[in-house]
Amino acid sequence: MENHARSDDDVVSLTRSWTKSSASGPGDCVEVAFAADQTVYVRDSKDSAGPALAFTGRSWATFLTTMGGFVGDSDLGT
Repeated sequence: MENHARSDDDVVSLTRSWTKSSASGPGDCVEVAFAADQTVYVRDSKDSAGPALAFTGRSWATFLTTMGGFVGDSDLGT
């Protein structure tokens, strides 16, 4: 998988706001955001100024397919 830490400059290129997964529990929240270049960013909602992982669209689709039984597809970009 092609994962990269994001820099603060990457936030500017996001085409959507951060979306919290409905599968997240209290205190265990994951948020995703999508960039114009098809990069998907994932971060811990408790640390919104902290690091985020960056996935290619293809890597993100593979992750969702693999984890399909564990995450809600509708709020994570499929």
